[in-house]
Amino acid sequence: LAHRDPALRRNATLALGRWAAALAESHDERAGDFVGGIEVALADRAPSVRELAVEVLAQVSARAYRAAEGVAERCVVALSERALKDREIVVRSRAVGGVATEAGGELPARCVAALTRAIVSDKALDVRRTAVRMLGTVASSHADADIVSSCITALGERALSDRTFSIRALGAEVLGTVAISVYGSHPNLAAQCIAALSEHALDDVGYISRIVHSQRVTSKTAFSILGDVTMGTMGGPGSLAGNCVSLLARRGFAHSDAIVRAHTAEILGRVAVSAHGVAKELAARCLDMLTAQAQEEKSRLVREACAEALRSARAIGEPSKEEA
Repeated sequence: LAHRDPALRRNATLALGRWAAALAESHDERAGDFVGGIEVALADRAPSVRELAVEVLAQVSARAYRAAEGVAERCVVALSERALKDREIVVRSRAVGGVATEAGGELPARCVAALTRAIVSDKALDVRRTAVRMLGTVASSHADADIVSSCITALGERALSDRTFSIRALGAEVLGTVAISVYGSHPNLAAQCIAALSEHALDDVGYISRIVHSQRVTSKTAFSILGDVTMGTMGGPGSLAGNCVSLLARRGFAHSDAIVRAHTAEILGRVAVSAHGVAKELAARCLDMLTAQAQEEKSRLVREACAEALRSARAIGEPSKEEA
């Protein structure tokens, strides 16, 4: 590790990792000595060596889980306290991935806290984006409901409140994906995702600007994410899809800008089309909302959007000439 050639120092780091993992699996306390060697590599002057050290620590911790007490914890501490503070963006990004891997081990709460800190305090947009994605990965895959809930809370309170719109938008997308992933096993956690979107994302000026200033909205918005969650959970247990549709109509159609109301009509039309044959009551509810809005609406743009959505949805339900 003191050699002048970084290739040799990388080889040494890999060798230390292999020994540390093998000893940890054998419950041999000497594994900690080898982890200490990897920690030395974390301070190497070459970013490539430090980046590799991050990878090796994550691998050692994964293999040490439930085997060698203290080794996995030492790896988590090294990644969260040292690698996440590295001066190089690439090392910090790799550390975020390593910490997310560690979240499946002995100290998940500590890992979630480290990922949350990265969203809040890191100066590099790439690192913050990676941390948001990794929190979503942990939330979608972790077996412990408390850990999933803490990930959702972090995404809602931190990512959706970030100073940068791209982080807020990514956070909303991730929350939508998490809601669909956890709905089957934890409907209450899926509802927590929707509550976060409702509180922070639906009125986000970044989304409203994206809708208002686009000829045709092709990128995600908070409203289309709610539509995606509805379509991803319809037909399942509970009433999440129905709650999403109600929230979508209530907040979207109440907006002062006609373009936002027209966008809402388009999303409800898509949901109605998707619900046909899967959740007929939900489809009928969307049609009723669109009909009511078309009758009450003063804006021609919104009335036309409602009419187009109704036409598309009803066309799906009509029999073909052959069937007739």
